[in-house]
Amino acid sequence: MNIGEATQAHMDARYPSGEPISAATTDRGRIARMNALEKAHGGPRGAASAVGVSRETWRRWRLTGRDPRTGKPRQKPGAAGLNKLAGAAGQIYRAAQARRAQQGLARARGVRMTGIIRWDGYLNKIPQRTVRVADQMDLSSLYGPWERGDLLALGEAFEAAVGLEHSASIQVEGDEAEVSWT
Repeated sequence: MNIGEATQAHMDARYPSGEPISAATTDRGRIARMNALEKAHGGPRGAASAVGVSRETWRRWRLTGRDPRTGKPRQKPGAAGLNKLAGAAGQIYRAAQARRAQQGLARARGVRMTGIIRWDGYLNKIPQRTVRVADQMDLSSLYGPWERGDLLALGEAFEAAVGLEHSASIQVEGDEAEVSWT
């Protein structure tokens, strides 16, 4: 994997979305997303408004199991409702992920990279190597390209951040690059 892919893989693993593992189609997944929306929007009324459904529809979606009087299954959201619910909850999870990533990138520690590294045009005798870049550095410039999914810009931003830290231009070449920090 190239430097952009390696950086994205590390960031995705380091800053997970926090979205529930259960699918939105299951009762457990639906209720987890509804709870998150209610917490973020100040209760059922705000959550229903954020999803674009009535308060009564929200109340019916919240119920699980069977109706004790009729024995029939309770109403669940259809495909369009599930898409609305998953979309609105996804925004909340992505916002939380973004906050964690921005805070973590501002104070990245123990930054390391592995690959064929060219420092100011010079290639070392041992081309494939692991380098401890810095004990602590600011990698905030990586956030924008990571959020957009732009691998080329992400790789360039990482190289620029490391180059700025070392007052040198660097290029990580090859398809066996790795990146890590804590």
